[in-house]
Amino acid sequence: MSMDSLLEQAQAMREKQQRELSETLSEGHAADGAVAAKMDGHKHLRSIRIDPGVIDAEDLGALEKHVMDAVNEATDEMESILVRRFGPSSGIPDLL
Repeated sequence: MSMDSLLEQAQAMREKQQRELSETLSEGHAADGAVAAKMDGHKHLRSIRIDPGVIDAEDLGALEKHVMDAVNEATDEMESILVRRFGPSSGIPDLL
């Protein structure tokens, strides 16, 4: 197998992996599900959902904590997914 062929194969594998990471989602919740954060395999937030019922203008600190808790849970879940899928090294192998 030629070096060019190996490089093309590695590039194709990396592109497939990037697509898989974009499509892999985790979700974290807080405040009994009133706050939710969705994250992709690149660890980019895709969405934050906040039920208006948890918004208290007198206690924005509580809302901030709920958002952080939901994001942290989504991050922890994604770490677990990546380790299961790609191994314990950091979740994402570097092919190139």
